[in-house]
Amino acid sequence: MTLRSVVEASRGVFIGREKEVKLLILALIAKEHFLMVSEPGTAKTMLAETARAFGYSTSYYLLTRDTTVTDVLADTLAVREHGGREGVEKISVEYEPKGFLLSEVVIVDEVFKASSDVLNAFLGLMNERRVTLGSHTFSSPLITMIGASNEYPRDDPVLAAFSDRFLIRHFVSYIPKDMWTQYFVSYWGNHRLGRRSFEVPPSVRAELEDAQRHLFDVDVYGILSPYEQALALLEDRGIKLSDRRKARTLKLVAASALYEGRSEALEEDLEALLYTAPTSPEELPTVEKALEECVGDVIKAKREVEAFNSTLGTLLLVKDERGVLEALAKLSSVKRKLSALKGDRYRVMEAELEKAEDVLVGRLVGDIGAEEDAEMAAEEKREMVLGR
Repeated sequence: MTLRSVVEASRGVFIGREKEVKLLILALIAKEHFLMVSEPGTAKTMLAETARAFGYSTSYYLLTRDTTVTDVLADTLAVREHGGREGVEKISVEYEPKGFLLSEVVIVDEVFKASSDVLNAFLGLMNERRVTLGSHTFSSPLITMIGASNEYPRDDPVLAAFSDRFLIRHFVSYIPKDMWTQYFVSYWGNHRLGRRSFEVPPSVRAELEDAQRHLFDVDVYGILSPYEQALALLEDRGIKLSDRRKARTLKLVAASALYEGRSEALEEDLEALLYTAPTSPEELPTVEKALEECVGDVIKAKREVEAFNSTLGTLLLVKDERGVLEALAKLSSVKRKLSALKGDRYRVMEAELEKAEDVLVGRLVGDIGAEEDAEMAAEEKREMVLGR
């Protein structure tokens, strides 16, 4: 198993959430923070399970306006000390770390409902991996904070500044209709078997930690020119990134290269901008257009291929002849896009699609089995659909 295959392994448990699993892996490689803006019931528990599958310690907390620093970071202890004079006692407050201060991955639900004290503590935790409580400073093993909210703050400058600490900003939607069948089948089967997560072997955790160590060894110089062009186009169109965000986006670009098993960033890794530049779903098309103008359709093709790969299981559930023919047409379209993409994993995908194509064609043969020369009839339909 490799880092890429973790996403494949998650597909059997977390249907339609491959993108979120991949983004979590990239956040862990880059040691950056991940904000999910979504409706309730979209992937937060899944991300915690994925982090635990890697062996990371995790904590979860649902914030309210009344949440205090001691609720999430440390318990307070009153310590009595005898003074210098007989009968005089001095009471001091000490802190015992808990929860977020002891965890490598933390999930903060309703993150923008934090009080000012909690926000200040989180800033120290996110930026410096340490928090000062009273006269004591505590270090934290934190790698990634996952924040979740159903809205993105635009009118509050304090919250907007806090949100800028989350390098990845991902606007999550519900599972699309064409994946409902696959989702329901998986949900029912996994619960019947008592399977709620998946296993990640120690070798993959070691691969992730090796990627963390070599993040700044990745050669990003070859993509700087199109990256700068994209940033300039975005500024011209009203989307401005802070200097910190511009530089840190390169960490996500490098993490993408390492995830793909490369030590050199390619233009397709600039997909990272889709998760660092927009502050709303409405800005996403503007970022997509800017990238397309700078690097062509390589990123669009990559996203379409990965989205299709997520729905492949649903397509293979199709049994009626019309559905099979439509599935074959989709396969053909995706295979054409795959041929333009570089990398061994895309060649592996091509082989997988060939197998899926054979399964569907075999199904056509079965459906037409009563006809004379059934195999020839199926092949003729296949050639008609695929344009061969």
